[in-house]
Amino acid sequence: MNSTGGLGDLIRTRIENLRPKLLDLGRQNPLISTKLTPRTATLVRVIDELPEVLRFNLVNQVPLRFAALPPLDDDPLDEQGTAFQDALSSARLSDDVYLAALEAIDPNSEDSADDVRRVERELKDRIRASLNMPPRQQKAELSLHQHALNNGIAPQWELPDPDDENEDGRHSDTDIQTLLLPEDLERRLNGLTEKCRSWEQETGINVLHAAFGFLEWKDSASSDSSFAPLALLPVKLEKKKTRDGAEFWVRAEGDETETNFVLAEKLRLEFGVDLPKYAGGSIEDYLKEVAAAAPATMTWKVRRQMVVGIFPSAKMAMYQDLARPIHTDAGLSPMLAG
Repeated sequence: MNSTGGLGDLIRTRIENLRPKLLDLGRQNPLISTKLTPRTATLVRVIDELPEVLRFNLVNQVPLRFAALPPLDDDPLDEQGTAFQDALSSARLSDDVYLAALEAIDPNSEDSADDVRRVERELKDRIRASLNMPPRQQKAELSLHQHALNNGIAPQWELPDPDDENEDGRHSDTDIQTLLLPEDLERRLNGLTEKCRSWEQETGINVLHAAFGFLEWKDSASSDSSFAPLALLPVKLEKKKTRDGAEFWVRAEGDETETNFVLAEKLRLEFGVDLPKYAGGSIEDYLKEVAAAAPATMTWKVRRQMVVGIFPSAKMAMYQDLARPIHTDAGLSPMLAG
């Protein structure tokens, strides 16, 4: 090849043809299709939080603590209301079953305190039924959805709108609410910590990210929708031991939230669709921008959901580097074109 320009064009063409092979654009890649099932062990889903508040805190290096649902043996929050407390006060004086059960407890027994607590709990459950309140959740017939509702926590995966910020301060504190019981949350985060450590030891790359917003997408040839994260912020997990048990805190690794570049390339290369790029600023504005970019040829719905989980992106930096201009000169070896 005689001209430097011709050689440069050939190199650029070869690189452009090889670049997509660096990325896994299949639906097994969680950046293309995240499995949001209860058994998925590589992520923790978030409920009852405002995405922009969480992102703002993280990028400003405010550590956030994962919060579990209240333990099942705690009294639900809905029993703190006036109607319930009034009925409880009255029943403690007049409920024959309750009074007889208390009378039957041996005050000298080592189990007397537990027996009193059991009898008290049985009374409260009867009051719930008399007031047509939903049953208190128990292990044998557990609904985490109902348990959350009983404790005043919104259990939906779709996160609240900014206009729905709760007046009790839950959306502006440093907790990240989850739909997991304490022992399940600890087990999940212990496993996530180990998986992230293994990834980092093998590749030298942190793969843990906070994902803000998901795109539910489907092309005309697919039968099932895929859910892919839209904006990603690298984070780190830290486990702390306290008197009440283990706590898990998450903090940002840097302050740069980026577009899911792998999803963007999938949509561009295979469907000719441009995913808007997150350029900083409000996540809420970005989700609206993505929703407004919906192509007529695809199912395209923005989901106000958030997870913290493993999203490997080891080859993204290399892929982007290869997109930069190729500079050639008269001394460049023709072998680079082979």
